[in-house]
Amino acid sequence: MKTIKVLLTGLIMVALLVACTMPPEAQELVDYHNNIIDFTEEKGEEMDEIDSQMTNMSLEDAYELQLDEMLPIADEILEYVNAQSPESDIVVEYHNMRSAFVEKWYEAVYEELDVYGQFINDEITEDEFNVLLSDVEAMYIESAQLLEEAEDRLADFVEEYDLEELE
Repeated sequence: MKTIKVLLTGLIMVALLVACTMPPEAQELVDYHNNIIDFTEEKGEEMDEIDSQMTNMSLEDAYELQLDEMLPIADEILEYVNAQSPESDIVVEYHNMRSAFVEKWYEAVYEELDVYGQFINDEITEDEFNVLLSDVEAMYIESAQLLEEAEDRLADFVEEYDLEELE
């Protein structure tokens, strides 16, 4: 009889634990988000370090450093995000939003380097350079808006699934 009580108590506890765990799609979202954040923060720190090196460089040297070191990091970020293959609907939705942000950000990074290259190589005037940089700035703003939309949607998921494990 005592064994049956212990067994029943154990089964009830397991049932309660299973009921209290988060749904698989919520766990996938937590894992996806935390992995993306960990990866992009690390790469962002690398980019910040490169950016700080450029403060006392000529425009030409800074451009070369960006081509040689910054663009490959941006490539890694884009490749990492594109390599993700979420399964659940909510993570696919969130991934698509994050992916749109990263793609627009990458496009802005690439375009900015192209504009600087054209200016350094005397292919455009200073006025054209300033106009094109303004266009690049608009691309960065658009990418920030896409990120904000993704973060807003993530906040909806956090509330819906009562998530506390996001970084």
